[in-house]
Amino acid sequence: MSHSVRASPPVLSVVLLTVCDASVVLQAAIQSILAQSLPDIVLYVLDLNPQQSRYSLGIQEDLARFPTVQYLSFPDNTTWGSRRNQTLQHIRTPYVAFSDAVDLWNPKKAQQQLEMLECDSDAAVCCCGYEIVNIDHREVLPPALDQPEHWILHQQDFCPSMFLYRTAALKQSGGFNQEMNQCLDLEYLLRTQLDGGRAALLKLPLFQRTTNRMGEPPEQVYQSAKHLYYAVYDLFLKDKRLYFYYNLQLVDFAIASREWTFAIIHLIVAVSKSPLYVLCCTLLWVLRSVRSLFSSAVKLLRLHRAIRKLLWQFRKLHAGRCPCEHASHGRRATALHQKCMSSRCSRERIQSITTPESLRPLQYAFQHNLKQVTLRSGIVCVPYGAFAGCTNLQTVVIPASVLKIDACAFFGCKNLQNVHFASDSVLEEIGAYAYANCTALTRITLPETLRFFGSYSFAGCTALEGLHFLVRNHPTAVNNSFPAALTTLPRGLFAGCSTLQQVQFPEDSVLAHIEDDAFLGCRRLRWVQMPGPLQTIGAYAFAFCRQLENFVVPKLDSVQELGRACFRSCQSLNYFSVPYNVKRVPARCFYGCSALRSVKTSRELQLIEHHAFTHCPQLDSIVLYRGVDYAANAFDPDNHILRQETEPGD
Repeated sequence: MSHSVRASPPVLSVVLLTVCDASVVLQAAIQSILAQSLPDIVLYVLDLNPQQSRYSLGIQEDLARFPTVQYLSFPDNTTWGSRRNQTLQHIRTPYVAFSDAVDLWNPKKAQQQLEMLECDSDAAVCCCGYEIVNIDHREVLPPALDQPEHWILHQQDFCPSMFLYRTAALKQSGGFNQEMNQCLDLEYLLRTQLDGGRAALLKLPLFQRTTNRMGEPPEQVYQSAKHLYYAVYDLFLKDKRLYFYYNLQLVDFAIASREWTFAIIHLIVAVSKSPLYVLCCTLLWVLRSVRSLFSSAVKLLRLHRAIRKLLWQFRKLHAGRCPCEHASHGRRATALHQKCMSSRCSRERIQSITTPESLRPLQYAFQHNLKQVTLRSGIVCVPYGAFAGCTNLQTVVIPASVLKIDACAFFGCKNLQNVHFASDSVLEEIGAYAYANCTALTRITLPETLRFFGSYSFAGCTALEGLHFLVRNHPTAVNNSFPAALTTLPRGLFAGCSTLQQVQFPEDSVLAHIEDDAFLGCRRLRWVQMPGPLQTIGAYAFAFCRQLENFVVPKLDSVQELGRACFRSCQSLNYFSVPYNVKRVPARCFYGCSALRSVKTSRELQLIEHHAFTHCPQLDSIVLYRGVDYAANAFDPDNHILRQETEPGD
């Protein structure tokens, strides 16, 4: 008689916290956790980045290498403490640990901490030391202090990877403080101590911290420190020294975040406890400030003299005056000097400007307070970065004489809403990043004479619903189709345009290439009709277009190449016909297309690469002709029925 051995359930869940972490760093942290001597660890990756950001998309891409790792993400408007508590709802194991992506665990870290908690049944959490590794030195930081409140006095560094919790005790205490972004673990330890609990200390360095993460803004640091202060206020009252030093620390945090009222309150509390010490600290601070001011004054005087000397030499070489001065004296200007609008005119708070006919704006000529610009006829090119950084700019009028809008011309104009072109405009080219990050731009009507778009021309225009094109010499006629003469959709043209809904091309279009990232992250894009001569679709061209339902190419035999992950995570795409001349379905081409039900292949298909159709739960069958080779992990064997057939007539 044979007996089946039941596998023991996992006992530990690890939540890996990641924010703005590089791909290599994140993968190294995952591998260090999966390599633990403790078997069957349940690993979650909690994404703390803004949803649909490039960091989030990169994390989801990296996790494709680790099929057992679960990805978690919560709304951006919640604190880190709230996201941790929401993660606790997914934990089913007796123990749980949190870790930063910059920490590398020793192979026996989890096992040693679990053994410590099993030996000490009264402890709710086990704390270990760690080794911090920088470029110039290595330093071992053990939890040398027996009481968590003493960590504040000695300013001992701690991080989430130090702790391993009993899940039941953590949930019973209410989890972490939902109003905090920092000091979450320390606040929990102090609160547990007030309730009569304690922590088990394992004075061994069990992981390495390879770098220090960029700190939080001063406002968030102060808010977290204040929440910690009020959460364990009773503990502070028991220890006068702790109460005094922490109030001094809050004074520094409040000053850094410009919370002057709270800074005065905390200073009064500190003075009441030890006025002599505070007086000495104040005198020392005043002496340092005076010394710094004196040194700064000397440096400023030297700088002032150097600037005066340079200006005098500049005036000797260029006997002209600023065009703004010419305008004020009634003279005719022929050019706007670089930075002139950002220096002198910004102080005069100019909000609107109408250029004369023959004026040539130079790069970065306009800045700051400008809200409206009218360019008169005669200007042929809007130069590189001419309006870049004009965050208050709302309206721009571009004349018919303009043939080119150069790269970054309107980059970062976050309030730009209206761009008016003349009905007889002959515009031919829009450069790279020309309208990138214009987040208020909902609609733009361009001349149909356009022949070229630069890379990422409209990337990051999160409010852009579509492009419209003027019919030449018809002031009221508007066409929704792209110009027929356009041959290439460049790299990242609409990347991140989350409100773009429809893309259409005319029947006589000669579009042949859609480059990488062209429609990356266009979450509301529903319908795309491509022209007949289309030949290539680049990598990630339509990746993460979660509402894309239809992708129509009239002449499938024209398409010759599909890029890597070009339709990844198109969760509404339900049907796709592989073009006749495509010989390779690249890696992750349809990865995560959860609604994909049917795929039609051709006799010319030769290879299906890894993860091409994984995570497609609705795809129940696919027909492959004889001679097609495919990777072992190209399909999900649990959800797909693979049927091999010969060619018709064989």
